[in-house]
Amino acid sequence: MEKTHAHNGHSKSPNFLPFDLKDAREKLLDFNDRATDFIRNKPAAALLGALCLGFMLSRLVNRR
Repeated sequence: MEKTHAHNGHSKSPNFLPFDLKDAREKLLDFNDRATDFIRNKPAAALLGALCLGFMLSRLVNRR
């Protein structure tokens, strides 16, 4: 019995990602590195910023 394979464009290897997805992945990794460095260097500012952002988002969501 012969096996048939459907070629639907999906692959298990990340090397076959289209250029736009590779570029987006690189940008997200760069952003993650910069955010991690900022949090390590200025933990108090990062915590204060997170608290302010959480407060503002909760005010927006709870508006009636």
